[in-house]
Amino acid sequence: MLTIVAFQLTVENVQPPYHLIMSEVNMGRRKEKCENCTKQCNKKQSGAGVSSLPEADVANREVPASSPPLQQQVLLSACLSCEGCVSEEESLKISQQNLEEVARVLGQNKKCDVTKHQVLVVSVCSQSLPFFAVKFGLDIPEATRKLCGFLKSLGVQYVFDTTLAAGFSILESQREFVQRYRKRNHDNQALPMFTSSCPGWIRYAERVLGSLVTPHICTARSPQQIMGCLVKDYFTKQKKLSPDKLYHMVVAPCFDKKLEAVREEFYNSLLDSRDVDCVLTSGEVFLMMEQMKVSVADLDSVPLDHVMSEAGGQALVRHEGKGSEGFLEHVFKYAAKELFGLDVDQITYKTLRNRDFQEVCLERDGEVLLQFASVYGFRNIQTLVHRMRTGHIPYQLVEVLSCPGGCVSGRGQAEGETGGRVDKALVQQMEEAYSSLTVRLPDTNPDLLILYQDWLEGQDSTHANTLLHTQYTQQTPSQTQTHIQWTHGKMLLLFLSLGLFTSNVQSEKQGVNVTCENQSVVAGQNHNLTCRVDYSDAYQNKKGDVGNSETGCKTEQYFWKDKSNSPIRNCDCTKDCNTTITTNTYFCEIKNVTNADEGNYTFTINTNCGNGHGTLNVSVTCEYNVNIQ
Repeated sequence: MLTIVAFQLTVENVQPPYHLIMSEVNMGRRKEKCENCTKQCNKKQSGAGVSSLPEADVANREVPASSPPLQQQVLLSACLSCEGCVSEEESLKISQQNLEEVARVLGQNKKCDVTKHQVLVVSVCSQSLPFFAVKFGLDIPEATRKLCGFLKSLGVQYVFDTTLAAGFSILESQREFVQRYRKRNHDNQALPMFTSSCPGWIRYAERVLGSLVTPHICTARSPQQIMGCLVKDYFTKQKKLSPDKLYHMVVAPCFDKKLEAVREEFYNSLLDSRDVDCVLTSGEVFLMMEQMKVSVADLDSVPLDHVMSEAGGQALVRHEGKGSEGFLEHVFKYAAKELFGLDVDQITYKTLRNRDFQEVCLERDGEVLLQFASVYGFRNIQTLVHRMRTGHIPYQLVEVLSCPGGCVSGRGQAEGETGGRVDKALVQQMEEAYSSLTVRLPDTNPDLLILYQDWLEGQDSTHANTLLHTQYTQQTPSQTQTHIQWTHGKMLLLFLSLGLFTSNVQSEKQGVNVTCENQSVVAGQNHNLTCRVDYSDAYQNKKGDVGNSETGCKTEQYFWKDKSNSPIRNCDCTKDCNTTITTNTYFCEIKNVTNADEGNYTFTINTNCGNGHGTLNVSVTCEYNVNIQ
């Protein structure tokens, strides 16, 4: 997840009397380990931060004229893309997605130069609405009207929700699954199909897992990016606007949506326009309201706008699924009908490892026709990918979300006020609020049918495929491969980068070969870290040296280091290690394992034939495989 530091800002002359001011926003603590990942990000974060506004300045809703400009910063201490795959250019684009940018657009619209004016449109994700309902102490429909009233009081012209866009994404995912299923016998990459709505999962799949997973990812765009097309393509045409004259902001439950918004395929270089110009999390918007001392009771109740008409006030609905858009349930019911002629009214989940790893089956006469799974949170994703590597994955479709509990539990809105941890009571309230909305199948939404014809020229048109789909491919730098070469005692380290899901890592070049396996450890027990060393290749190299008559390799030293790169006591040998051997297994015991012991451990061995190095990742679970949260 991304940890974002937002900034002080002000908009001049915004009426009614709201001036945007933002002090430090640190939605995740910069040294706090992300609970959704299984290892600590290795990036070093500076201890310096943005100081809070003086009390008087907050009261006056003004930024002192003498205040120095605040350095924009993106903290990646809790980022699931923690392997250095966020480029400087991407970091800059992400850092610009903050309230200061929104304030710039609003302030620009107050100036006389109309050539620089932009229509400001806000799209609110459906999973963000329960957050505001709980925080406002209202039901979702009234809370949504209050939120809309607040945004419009700032100068926002249109406020939409993203249900319509999510409907497109679901319908396209349904159809793609059926197509993949029908060609499964002659295309080994057709199944399983992984859902594509979660940008955290997509980022990790592309940058870490690569070709193992990317061919299996559904090509349907996420609801956020389809909403971007709806606003920047369909809506601008209805309003006779150029896309660059409209500024599109999305309110989302997680920080990873910021990464998704800056993907290159969602940028129009000719018009210098992005489908989504800015993403703010629900927590960022609510904190802005707190800083501005906004009284919810004093806000006007304003109905949402509708992308297809001026009239607002349509009833809010949701799709299947307790904390997300329910891709699994919709695809399951559609596929059962389309492929087997079976109507499924109720889906029964079977819990496997925990409530975030569940499966559903469609059976007829004792035969399993379909087997789907929902996998939420990176610890469960780790299990899923390990099974895929070993060829033991029985599912035709897997709904994958990086946040435990689904989108409602996104870190941009589910964290408590202190400590940076998920507020479980808040999450439960949000889930209850979300489930109170009426479920509506996208198949029965007449607006979608109209848009398919009037906007996209039909479901199977080139226009529909271009605007509703994208491609996901392995991206460099690859983090699924380890390249190490050892020659005649001299180490050549070409590249070493381990992903979260690597279950077995070893060097395959000639030399001293070290094999270390990632391990899942039960909390409270003692555990042996294990690496195996094979000297056979190095020994053959040494025998080939002119005049060499030695009969084997001799260990000169070996040592283990913990996740902070510190040597582990009693797990080393720095002298008198002159043991001639061809193969060996090395252990290092960790006593009374706790959650703090999670992370990467390294093993290094030096011999007179060559040197070796291996890394393994340790994840810690409670008894009975219940994840530590």
